[in-house]
Amino acid sequence: MKQIALNYHLTAKCNMRCAGCFAHFNECNTEKLTLANCQKVLKTIHEGVRHIPDRKLNFAGGEPTLIPFLDDLCQLARNFGFSTSLITNGSLLTERRIQKYAHLFDWIGISIDSLQPLTLERLGRTINNKPIPADSYLKYCRWIREAGVRLKINTMVNRLNCKEKLLPFIEMAAPSRWKVFQFLTISGENGHIANNLKISSQEYQCFLQNNRYEYMVPECDEDMKSSYLMIAPNGALFDNSEGKLAYSRPLWQVTWKEALNEIRFSYKKFRKRGGCYEWKLKR
Repeated sequence: MKQIALNYHLTAKCNMRCAGCFAHFNECNTEKLTLANCQKVLKTIHEGVRHIPDRKLNFAGGEPTLIPFLDDLCQLARNFGFSTSLITNGSLLTERRIQKYAHLFDWIGISIDSLQPLTLERLGRTINNKPIPADSYLKYCRWIREAGVRLKINTMVNRLNCKEKLLPFIEMAAPSRWKVFQFLTISGENGHIANNLKISSQEYQCFLQNNRYEYMVPECDEDMKSSYLMIAPNGALFDNSEGKLAYSRPLWQVTWKEALNEIRFSYKKFRKRGGCYEWKLKR
């Protein structure tokens, strides 16, 4: 194993209420984390994967930019030799903040599911009931590129946006990677809304055909199962292999190897879905 990527969901808190979100962690004891506990989680991860030459840590949520010590954690991860990335809804990004992030992150990703205000409202992708307009998203993308950080865009394809043509916007935004996910039902998280959002394989393939982009990385619902190494806000590893979230014991209580043995993860599926690529930013 030469490459490994981990996704640290720092918090379930978010300033949006996205209908398809799987990261509410409703069945997880998400006790309030301190900087010290998060640092211990990172140290445990580092001790467990330090033998792997190429390591990436992605900070996610909820909305990770709400965490006041995000910068400290990212700097620690970089000190441990990880490439680092961030996935955000973009609402708290400013040009100054992105410039501040430039030395901390190799990649910054923005979740953009639609450009239609009504669709965004129905999806819950709003701040104070107002969706982020397309020109604001383009501005965030430009700031990220100008800061010398690689840009990624994440899109979750569902019943409400599967006929939308995002390609003209994507070509203007010019991400180095466009992750296009098929909506995945997770019982206890988004299962209550699944009937309104899930789509068939045919509908998903139709979206892909209508939005072909050089740097598109598609992931159907089956691709996502057991192919991610994920850490919950309580410091536990978790997996989605059975259509619900299953947790290990927290990483400040057990070793990396012990926690890994308590969840399901397939390195083969991780590689097959395109999880291995050049993620280190040459500065």
